[in-house]
Amino acid sequence: LPFVDGAIDSIVCVGTIEHINSQMNFLSEAKRCLRDGGSLYLTAPIEVGFGGFLRFIGREIIEPLEGYTDYSLSELLKTVPRESHGISHDHRYFNYKYLLQDIQHLFDHIEIYRWPLNIPHSPNLVLIVSARKI
Repeated sequence: LPFVDGAIDSIVCVGTIEHINSQMNFLSEAKRCLRDGGSLYLTAPIEVGFGGFLRFIGREIIEPLEGYTDYSLSELLKTVPRESHGISHDHRYFNYKYLLQDIQHLFDHIEIYRWPLNIPHSPNLVLIVSARKI
């Protein structure tokens, strides 16, 4: 990012992180640019569980009628290996669990909210993350 160290108070990344090839590089740069006490706010899709089920329904039921999705059952059931995480321009190989590990590795104070239900292990579609640099 074209900013000096510690120049930014807050960074907001909505609907973007899953499309960045190297999320770890982005997160490292975001942390570098944030001032002490600055925050990174981002959203991330949940690519497993209920979200994956909905995409499967879209593929198997809606697509023959309207052609909106391109996920197959085998893609939805496979586990994304760490080395493949984030290597595509779309979010087909995105795994929010790896993203959370990277955020926890780099940032000091993290809050995670789940949408639509802010209950761990509930059927959610999006994570909303707040990470603060202390």
